[in-house]
Amino acid sequence: MTIIVKNISPKYGGNIGNDYNDYNDIIMTYGCATNIKSITIKKIEIQSGGFVDNLQFTYNIVTLDGASHDYKGNKYGGNGGTKHDLIFNDDEQPTRISGKYGDYIGSIVIKYLEIQTSQKTYTFGDRVNRIEDTAFNLPVGVIYGSCGGFLESIGSIMIAEAIQPTATATVTATVTPAQPTITGLQQPLLD
Repeated sequence: MTIIVKNISPKYGGNIGNDYNDYNDIIMTYGCATNIKSITIKKIEIQSGGFVDNLQFTYNIVTLDGASHDYKGNKYGGNGGTKHDLIFNDDEQPTRISGKYGDYIGSIVIKYLEIQTSQKTYTFGDRVNRIEDTAFNLPVGVIYGSCGGFLESIGSIMIAEAIQPTATATVTATVTPAQPTITGLQQPLLD
């Protein structure tokens, strides 16, 4: 099995700052998508206060040879806020990521993130509902986005294991009865 891109979300938030893409970086590191069997989220590091200062994912990459590799993605944002580490194991994986973005001192930034797992919901940043802020939902996957001193935008690339076609052979045989061949017959003599 290899991986395929199942869905690419829009990038939510602002349009300034440096652009990063963890999926592209993973593909460059491991050669191509056909060398990778699976990608799961192992850890999420977030720093937040009144908004999301930064975000960084660590992924578990399983290659076709069965080897497991930790891959630390890009750090999206600056160094402010309180640090939080979410470490996931096999029985707890993120199931949903949502949030809000809006204006902060003239820049559009991610103000709030909510990460729901199979066991718990984690919240970061300012949960106050402001009419001018915009809500978003992301499929769980490998992240991309932009940042400067803060997390300015975020999107995700949902991947899945590719279903490999199986080779099947169908043999069709038509049996036609053979016409009997008669040999040694002589034509009767006519007088």
